[in-house]
Amino acid sequence: EAQEIKAFLVTRVTSGGLADRSGLRDGDVVHAINDRPVDADSFYDRLRLYLQDGTVTLSVDRGNGTAEVRIGPLKGEGGNIWSQIGARFEPRAR
Repeated sequence: EAQEIKAFLVTRVTSGGLADRSGLRDGDVVHAINDRPVDADSFYDRLRLYLQDGTVTLSVDRGNGTAEVRIGPLKGEGGNIWSQIGARFEPRAR
């Protein structure tokens, strides 16, 4: 039985990128965007939409605790949004 996706593991943060400057770290597990739980169907679309509009707050599990990471906004540069963010995410069941 497939597990429901309820979080996204940060697998790589590009040094000097938006995610890095905002404090997102490799190994963080994102479980909410702007206090709304994440899921496989909407994570990427919501993150893209919110970052184009301004700053978002990611709720993450980090080590034995949790953290709030404010990230954004995108500066309207062209190219791939994930390159602009400077992070890669992998789905997790949490």
